[in-house]
Amino acid sequence: MKKHFVRRKGFISVYFLSILLAVSVCCTLCALNDQRKMEAALYLEMNNRYFLQEQAVVNDLRCRLMNREAEDGWYQTLPTEYLCIREGNTISAEIGGELAEKIIIDIDENTGMITEVKTERVSAVITSYLR
Repeated sequence: MKKHFVRRKGFISVYFLSILLAVSVCCTLCALNDQRKMEAALYLEMNNRYFLQEQAVVNDLRCRLMNREAEDGWYQTLPTEYLCIREGNTISAEIGGELAEKIIIDIDENTGMITEVKTERVSAVITSYLR
């Protein structure tokens, strides 16, 4: 380093400020990256909770269909309680509570087996869970 740069007024201050700014930017980027990872982990946890709830309801309804017991009414599985409404070849299961959602199940008329499962989740629950 040349001597005339060191003797300039404010050189050390500018040098320190540039290093401080670079370190601050790196720390901010790391914090933002950690925040995104935490949001992704919370979404995965919420999605896993929904999946376990859906799985329990679908398995319960599958068992009831095999035993020819799928009628309108309130049913309870281990983690949740749901309202079952049967309309022809479609069964609608409405789950209330913390993880409210509606599961629409299409069944084959001849075999009584489940052919398709659709879910409608309440998005307000997901956003309030993350805040």
